[in-house]
Amino acid sequence: MGALLGFLAGAGLFHLWRFFPVTSILLSSVLIFLFIYKKRAAAIFPVLFLLTGFFYADFRYEPPPRFEGGGKLIVTGYPGLSHDGRNGPIQRIHIKEAKDETGRLYPLNEINIDDASPLEPGHEYTLLLKIKPPHIRLNPGGPFQKRFSAQLLTVLGKSPGSVIERIRGRLNQFYAAHFEQDNAGFIASVITGERALLDQRLWDSFNNAGVGHLLSISGAHFGIFSVCVFFVLRQLFGLLPLKWLERMSLHVTPAQAGAALTLPFITGYLLLSGMEVPAVRSFVMISLFLVGLLIGRRRAWLAGLLFSAVIIVLADPSAILDVPFQLSFFSVFFIGAFTSNIKNMQKGRLGKYVLGSLMVSLSAILGILPLTAFYFHKASLVSPASNLIMVPFAGFVLVPLYLASSVIYLISGHFPLIWLSGWLTGIFLKTAGLFSDLPFSHIRLAAFPPGLLFLSYPFLVLFSLRRKTVFAALAVLPFALFIALSFFKTPSLKVAFLDAGEGDASVVSLPDGKVLAVDTGPTGVEEASYLDYTGTGKIDALALSHPHSDHTAGAGCLLDRFKVGEIWDNSDFSYSGKLFDGVPRKSLSRGDTLAGKGYRITVLHPYKGFDGGGNDNSRTNDRSLVLKIEDGQGRGVLFTGDIGERAEEDLIRAEDISGLNFLGCYCLKVPHHGSSHSVSLEFIRRAHPGLAVITAGAGNVFGFPRPETLAELSGIRVLRPDLEGTILLDFKRNGVEVSRYSDLILRERPGLEGELHNLRYLFSVLR
Repeated sequence: MGALLGFLAGAGLFHLWRFFPVTSILLSSVLIFLFIYKKRAAAIFPVLFLLTGFFYADFRYEPPPRFEGGGKLIVTGYPGLSHDGRNGPIQRIHIKEAKDETGRLYPLNEINIDDASPLEPGHEYTLLLKIKPPHIRLNPGGPFQKRFSAQLLTVLGKSPGSVIERIRGRLNQFYAAHFEQDNAGFIASVITGERALLDQRLWDSFNNAGVGHLLSISGAHFGIFSVCVFFVLRQLFGLLPLKWLERMSLHVTPAQAGAALTLPFITGYLLLSGMEVPAVRSFVMISLFLVGLLIGRRRAWLAGLLFSAVIIVLADPSAILDVPFQLSFFSVFFIGAFTSNIKNMQKGRLGKYVLGSLMVSLSAILGILPLTAFYFHKASLVSPASNLIMVPFAGFVLVPLYLASSVIYLISGHFPLIWLSGWLTGIFLKTAGLFSDLPFSHIRLAAFPPGLLFLSYPFLVLFSLRRKTVFAALAVLPFALFIALSFFKTPSLKVAFLDAGEGDASVVSLPDGKVLAVDTGPTGVEEASYLDYTGTGKIDALALSHPHSDHTAGAGCLLDRFKVGEIWDNSDFSYSGKLFDGVPRKSLSRGDTLAGKGYRITVLHPYKGFDGGGNDNSRTNDRSLVLKIEDGQGRGVLFTGDIGERAEEDLIRAEDISGLNFLGCYCLKVPHHGSSHSVSLEFIRRAHPGLAVITAGAGNVFGFPRPETLAELSGIRVLRPDLEGTILLDFKRNGVEVSRYSDLILRERPGLEGELHNLRYLFSVLR
């Protein structure tokens, strides 16, 4: 077991070395010293395997591919189900091989293609694709992985896929055609591992209820399915004639025979599942247990867990960095550590099940709570109860029903009890929704520095194995100190300009705790992720500057995922859809104000009756809401939407008439993404900002910001979220602190100065 642990530690050290070379050398030296000091001669194997793991991960490491300007790839792979993405239909390709036209291979596993005529699942295709290099949005709380997308140029070849892929494709198409989308999405996710039909709303519902693991082929599904198959086979052996049993018992016991015949079933389920990390881990551990039954020995749970981890890391050393890998293995480790020594908890069968299930659920929750809080910024409070009810129902009822019906369908073309499968699935999904909708079903957690995980987890592991209170206290201490220090921070006005691509999206945190979202960008995803990152569950007001999609198309995403107190607009909007029902709306105009403790919001534009002139597009832009948000010291941010020359001239004229300098601001959000007609020298002189923020998509086709606009802004500090990531302005009492998300990104293979930068990152957050 020491060798297995050494190999995994070596692979982990390699990835640590990529960003912290000096730290990793010191840490590996300490580990090797401890091995040798305590084990002496016996330490040679763990040390050798540690070095083997390090150099194996180094040998297999390939940096992410780059496609400067968009290259072309020849891809061979299997298409999944097509589904509607945010910008139209997309289809995911599971890649066997990807190479450019010179034959150079690229390490890609999946890619999304835009295609109005979906490729047929179950077949193997060779495709010529034009790659769209991904611009990873530089926002805190953003996606953990960024898939490449591509445009389909030519289908170079098509052939029947492997037997397994044909089966998976046939089943996925049947589920999509014969069940409602949510039901089909759930069935496909737990049988074939296809999650294209699962929308964000369903994910949120299951995660809030603490059963998000049931939306994939998790260890719970795999384990219970194996138990069901093993139990049924043992019972069938009991029905055999006595003479047959006597002959069989000379060679194997019924348990051994059941174990031998269970292996093909779980192997088939693994292949059907798409071989994801939780399924592979469960398969290896269950297979080891069954083999132990066959040879009359039962392996320890920890050895099985480490062995399965080594197999996955051998296949892909970078898997150790993946969120599913970490959550899967930590949850099983803590379940085993906390429950392995508990015996005879209750005499009654029901009591044993209830208490045992609660212990399993609580062990997993405790073990992965720091990880889930770090990655997803929420914790479910109803997880023990929801898992107690939903896990056995999914494992003992739904998965066996789906699998049996699917096998019969593949053989006969008939899916038995389809109505029952749909009805039970509907009840199951509604149950998750009921748990999710309970008051205080979950709590949102603001982001904390990743370094706290490294300080906490060693003591949490020791506590799970040794049960000493001092280890529990040391595990909690880093988080307790971080929370305590946050209470000493003085409330202030904070403004975050997000990297939302070709659009505007900002979040304003007011000193009294209220949250204002100004525009949403084209998707709303970046804003939603940032709100999750800050632990925000409610948007007190959503201000929409004008009805252009690059500013407002993400409103549906925010309304779907957050409570919105009210919507502010400029009276040019017409709302449709259930998401807008019941949300109060205010049409603002010049002179409207809102004041609170430590801040003031003033509407500067448009006034009632302002037309703007020009064509429809210019008129809409010129009627954008212009908001000035100031702190208690009069320092403010001027949000200008997409106003153009006519609106700027009107604002300058209004300032002259009033005799007030209401355009003056600390920060100017440059209008219309820095176009050539976006801001005049006179407007800049009146605003007299200390810095300017330009929101423009990286590599946009319009060439924003235009050189002439940048020239007009000369002498002013210009910040760009597309280049620097989220820009956060914190209006503190003694000055304005400007933070950029790009400063928190780890530098790979740095020098000493770069490593110090990375170490600072470990204990920094942007909020």
